[in-house]
Amino acid sequence: MLGRWARGILGGTALVAALTTALPAVSAGAATSATTAAAPVGLPGGATKDIIFIVLDNVGVDQLGLFGYGGNTPPKMPNIARIAQQGVMFSNTWSMPQCSPSRAAFFTGRYPSRTGVTNAIAENHLPQTYLSSFEATLPRILSDAGYVSALVGKYHLGNVNDPAGTCAPATRGFDAFIGNMTPGPPSTDYTAGGVDPAGTQTCGFFQTTQNGACYSLGANDRISCEYIREKNALKQTTPSETCLQTGGIFTPGERCGANKPAKSAFAVDNAYYVWPQTTLNKALSPYAAPQCDAQQTIRRYMTTVQSENAVDWWSATKGRKMLTVSYNAIHTPLQPAPNQLARGGMQDPYDCLAGISPRPLINGMLEAADIEIGRFFEGIGRATLSKNRKTIETLDLSGLAVVVIGDNGSFGPTVRTADGFSFAFAAGYVYETGVRIPLIVAGDFVVEPNRTVDDIVNIVDLFHLFGALAGVNVKDAVPATTILDAKPLLPYVRRPDQQPIRETSFAEIGPGVFSAEPSERSWPCLAGNTCNDVLFSSEAVCIENNGTWYGPSATTPIEEAKTSCCQVIDPSEGQAIFPMQQYATRDRSFKVVETQTTDCAAPLAEGDPKPFPWAEYGLKTATEFYDVRKTKKNPTGLDKDNLASACPDDPTTCLTGANLGRYQKLYDAMKATIASAEPQNACAAIGDGNMDMVVDDLDIAGWKAFRGKGPSRYDINVDGLTDGKDRQIIEANLGTDCTADAGAVLKRAAALP
Repeated sequence: MLGRWARGILGGTALVAALTTALPAVSAGAATSATTAAAPVGLPGGATKDIIFIVLDNVGVDQLGLFGYGGNTPPKMPNIARIAQQGVMFSNTWSMPQCSPSRAAFFTGRYPSRTGVTNAIAENHLPQTYLSSFEATLPRILSDAGYVSALVGKYHLGNVNDPAGTCAPATRGFDAFIGNMTPGPPSTDYTAGGVDPAGTQTCGFFQTTQNGACYSLGANDRISCEYIREKNALKQTTPSETCLQTGGIFTPGERCGANKPAKSAFAVDNAYYVWPQTTLNKALSPYAAPQCDAQQTIRRYMTTVQSENAVDWWSATKGRKMLTVSYNAIHTPLQPAPNQLARGGMQDPYDCLAGISPRPLINGMLEAADIEIGRFFEGIGRATLSKNRKTIETLDLSGLAVVVIGDNGSFGPTVRTADGFSFAFAAGYVYETGVRIPLIVAGDFVVEPNRTVDDIVNIVDLFHLFGALAGVNVKDAVPATTILDAKPLLPYVRRPDQQPIRETSFAEIGPGVFSAEPSERSWPCLAGNTCNDVLFSSEAVCIENNGTWYGPSATTPIEEAKTSCCQVIDPSEGQAIFPMQQYATRDRSFKVVETQTTDCAAPLAEGDPKPFPWAEYGLKTATEFYDVRKTKKNPTGLDKDNLASACPDDPTTCLTGANLGRYQKLYDAMKATIASAEPQNACAAIGDGNMDMVVDDLDIAGWKAFRGKGPSRYDINVDGLTDGKDRQIIEANLGTDCTADAGAVLKRAAALP
């Protein structure tokens, strides 16, 4: 029968009656058992901790003065520094290059090629690029150990084409979700509520000191108005900002009654200040496809609301618990934080679409997050604050484990280049700027707190850490056929003299699996000197990422739009195409990078395999080799000088001596990691939709659960439909044990059309 977390809303329906005998209890444990082995994992006496996991969005290690960086004017973040005083900072932590792959990695302990989440999930990706509802996720592991888990804030693990829709977090095991589903905050309203039809307000509000009318939408959809001037504006805030921060629409220089906005204007999203929030209150079966609509429009500053939601859930929840507070700051679109939350003060006006983001703008957003983190700890009774309620004065972490992390490297225009980090090779790339992130682990279990560990750590290792803090041996807790990439982290926290655990670290990014429907394709977007063929499916998202859109628009009919970045870039101007596939592996001292990039000299012929559905050209592969040791010349340990630049096709032809051996060892390790995911992916291609490495009657039952509901993990032939064609593939391969003869399975998958 369906397991405790897997029952959900299917309970009591005819579908459950039909499927209960066939569908297993998809638990975190082994495929044939719902029990979790609680092995000794490091805390004395089998102790466990309540867990608070704080995620900052697009915040690389370059942003924080706490880690020795932050550029010439780092943000003031004393509350995170206070947490670090009671913990350990990890200065050499790798994430994945984009947010979705990183989030899937820490919730599963698995690299992207295993989860399928290889890129930042876009609206035209299919569920094969989403976090699968059949993964042994962290909330499921902890549920079996008696924990209740909630995610507050950003999700971004796939919902648009998922059978569960906005219920997707619940079908991945979360007992509660209060947040937003989108990659970042929604698009900025450049018309500022329709008041500026020309759309020139790049930050979504009028950056003026003028007095004006502030219209608000109240109960029963009644529009009210208040005239705001300096006298009744919020402290340190202009009348326009006051109206924005209190949920209104501002008409500068006007009295109430003039230019009254329509009710529909209040439904228009506006980045951090007007956004949709989804609320879910129970975990659901992985087979659930409810397409629930639990959204409401929030007209308050997102970072503040996320902290308040976190306080409310924590305070109302009894027993062992884990809370992930996933802030959207500082993801695009950028918007100034409320002045009263910016320690350094804000400077008007801003260009929120500037090619180099104004430092006071991003500092203010980070400082606002730091202040709200302090207020969260005060709200749950674990901190006292200064008189201005901005800075933690006392902090009690007894019985708690607190982890703070950035989900990937900084977005290009926000990168702090003063310390050598790269504006050009930032988030989205496997180079150091794109994957090196801050990580802090704090609590009363830390031995010799307020220290730094420089050994290499990977974001997947958090899965092992959270399991250890809950008394769970994660290797025993996942199905026997599930390959984990996570390594232990707790020993570093418990033993100051801990020797390095990881020999290598790995990162990757790929295009993901897209719909083949031509109307759902992405279009070229040129941001800086880099053109991307796959990431941008809409003009708005391109513009918010400081790009120039070459797809169809109000002024460009579809027949005149550029269909490939090869039609856009000018190599003589230093312009290039974003790599479709990237891999990187490093040890303590050296690093290998492999990229596969569109080759404009290699047009595809009819019938050639395509790296993505609308591809017009093949790919070319280049391999690079770096010395990433920290030296006087390279104090940050970045990948600056490619030692194999003379032979990108085959570095073994120009590397010599010790470097040749170093390169070959890392290259072989990278290829072994990539190859290790191939049997699982081949098994999925021949009918294994529930990730148990067997094609059997459970897959027929799973197909029945999603049949006719559009795309799903049982859309075996990846055509955007879960239909009879998919069942035919499953039936043709019934009885296949993919672990018994992986070679035969790989050949069978390769032979599929």
